[in-house]
Amino acid sequence: MARVRAPEQTRKNIINSAFDEIRTYGYQGCSLDRILKNAKVTKGALYHHFENKAALGIAVLDEVIETFLYKQWGPSLENQDDPIQCMIDRINEMVEKRFAEDLPVLGLPLGNFVQEMAPLDKTFLLRVRKLFKLWQELIAVALQQGQAAGTVRKDINIEQSALFLVTAYEGVTSIVRASQTREMLQDTASALIAYLETLKA
Repeated sequence: MARVRAPEQTRKNIINSAFDEIRTYGYQGCSLDRILKNAKVTKGALYHHFENKAALGIAVLDEVIETFLYKQWGPSLENQDDPIQCMIDRINEMVEKRFAEDLPVLGLPLGNFVQEMAPLDKTFLLRVRKLFKLWQELIAVALQQGQAAGTVRKDINIEQSALFLVTAYEGVTSIVRASQTREMLQDTASALIAYLETLKA
């Protein structure tokens, strides 16, 4: 019986495996051998779809992390009258999940790329900027909707507040990744929630 070729599925498996690898070990520390093993593909299949490791990293940013980012924040913020409470609930859910499952804090995959590659490679830098802008815009639109609904203060600077929330959330996960302590996770999450409370009308 002839073997059925599924190049698109193979490509998807490689990218998803690379995402998991990069999130755990970082881009520079990721192993192509582990990526291939977890994706159950050959090295030939890898290089059929991606010219090199950098091309694979860009594909992870464009096709996985952008989707991951939107799924994490888009549905919970779209068309919400009270976006502040939605963000607080999102943070609490993240903390509770890690406490319940005793999960390690791996940091945001986008942040991992920022720390490793943005200062070194212009192509990565431009992709990272684009994704941070997307994240900021998701929050800014939600805050504007909250202002219209009367749940968000009218006197705040939307763009600055959205930018601060993005950088603060990223900073929280980066610090907690370094410490890997529940106390640090709880304390930093509580501080971020306290800031969000100040934005309520």
